Amino acid sequence: MPIVKSIRIHESPERLISYILNPEKNEQMKLTTGLNCHADKDAAYEEFKEIYDYFANKNFYRRELSEEKKTGILMFHYIQSFKPDECTPELAHKIGVEWARKVFGEDRAVLVSTHDDRKHIHNHFAVSIYDNKGVRWHDNKTTLKRCREVSDKLAIKYGLSVIEKKKYKPDQRYGDWIKRQLSQSWKVRLAEEIDRLIMDSGVNSVDDLTDRLREQGYEVRQRKYISIRPPKGKHFIRSFRLGDGYSLEVLTYRIKTKGAVMSEKELFGYEGIQYKYALCLREIQLMMYRQANNSKVTYRELARSADLLCFMVNKHIRSEEQFKALVDEADEKFRDSESRQKDFERRCEFEEKLIADSGRFLELWNKERTPDEIEEMSRYRVLIDYELYKDGEVDKHREKLTSIRSELETVSTETERLKEERKTTADCYRYYLEQMSGEFGSILERKQKEQTERERLQAEERIRLQASEREREYKNTADRDQAR
Repeated sequence: MPIVKSIRIHESPERLISYILNPEKNEQMKLTTGLNCHADKDAAYEEFKEIYDYFANKNFYRRELSEEKKTGILMFHYIQSFKPDECTPELAHKIGVEWARKVFGEDRAVLVSTHDDRKHIHNHFAVSIYDNKGVRWHDNKTTLKRCREVSDKLAIKYGLSVIEKKKYKPDQRYGDWIKRQLSQSWKVRLAEEIDRLIMDSGVNSVDDLTDRLREQGYEVRQRKYISIRPPKGKHFIRSFRLGDGYSLEVLTYRIKTKGAVMSEKELFGYEGIQYKYALCLREIQLMMYRQANNSKVTYRELARSADLLCFMVNKHIRSEEQFKALVDEADEKFRDSESRQKDFERRCEFEEKLIADSGRFLELWNKERTPDEIEEMSRYRVLIDYELYKDGEVDKHREKLTSIRSELETVSTETERLKEERKTTADCYRYYLEQMSGEFGSILERKQKEQTERERLQAEERIRLQASEREREYKNTADRDQAR
């Protein structure tokens, strides 16, 4: 279960190298490997320094004169930790070296050292910021994600466990799982507070809005942007970072145009749950625009509800069963595509290994082998099975690898599209369930009671009219009989 994390080194690179190569932590330096550098403290430092000085045109050991100014990145420190008692120091080191080659390539200086002085064995990596060609390494979320993915693949390869991402169980339907995953952040609460205040009849300008926020305990700064800090909060946040509807320009527009309501006639263009949802949406609008100090309704809910209604119409969703089925279908499509992508990735890795091993294999195949080389040759049994000793076979596998990579790129693009589609569908379904179990559900219940009451009154009115009609007919008949 290897865990990978990264640290940017801004000063004292020599201290890092000394720590990594501490013999008390590393079985007297038995588990140390230098990739494109020596596994010696002084030599490694000079090599890292030489690369940095040449490509950065700065001194490796420098310090900024101003203490307030942070020194730039000098090198990177990566740590790969293993689950206690899961692997030996030798296996951990082997995985670490293989991981470093796959992640950082063959041209970058990387110092690998395995420490076994703690309960959990862990690898330390000192990584040069530049490779031998001057290409800079960027430590960010994307590269760290890639580092962890490679680490997990190697863990699986060598029979170690990996950290499972928190997600719904494979045997649990995605639509059911969504119902349990509802949460709210302080930024959402701030946005909803702004939404509520906008609809207040006393807020007719942005200045009115900021004054009301201050009354609610928020600290507000208004210059080019509106910046807000919540009560007991540490940081200000610019309003536009809350979403598309919270920039100064849009807030001004929203305050001026907060009186539009869906017409009753528009409701009859919807079917099934679309009609029920549109009915609730109209009621929400009326509640927002016509009732003062309604804290239950927000502009954010109104905008999301309108988007959700459009989604249901575009997807022809007329029942909750159809909605849930659409969520499950989107999930299944994504999983199928993800499975195909992983299959292509495995095939790609297999072909890459065949081609990478073919050089040494052919060298051994075409010579008279010593006993040690005969033993080494036994490791290439797969290459013999694939007949890579024949002329042109390696080239065929190179062509095959090119084809697989092309297909992998296509499948990866499709997987990303389906992933986004699944997220959109799931988000809509989640929001639908939230609303129908809350405000919208209450509205429908009230509307149903109103409808039942109307039908009762209409039935009573029909009975009254029928009785009145019968009484009139009886009276007319009696009058005619008397006239005779």
